[in-house]
Amino acid sequence: MSRARTLRGGGKQGLVIKSTLRSPRHPALEQVYNAGGEINDTRDVKLSMVNASAFAYLADGVNGMKIVQCSPPTTTQIIWASVPSRLPS
Repeated sequence: MSRARTLRGGGKQGLVIKSTLRSPRHPALEQVYNAGGEINDTRDVKLSMVNASAFAYLADGVNGMKIVQCSPPTTTQIIWASVPSRLPS
């Protein structure tokens, strides 16, 4: 779950994405993704960040593990961080 969306395994539907912007207690269906029918037994979803991209690792019972790129680095905004002038010793 992120601040604005939940991702869950939807079984035969594939990856189910719901929006929590309007009502966190009652998320609204935003999108269902099944890669053209290739993802059709999704049982679990885990999210991770690699560099500037978000990935969903899908446990698809019949088809094995599938990896879906949720946000490519070209669309991710740069997040600036403050770096201390003196490093701890």
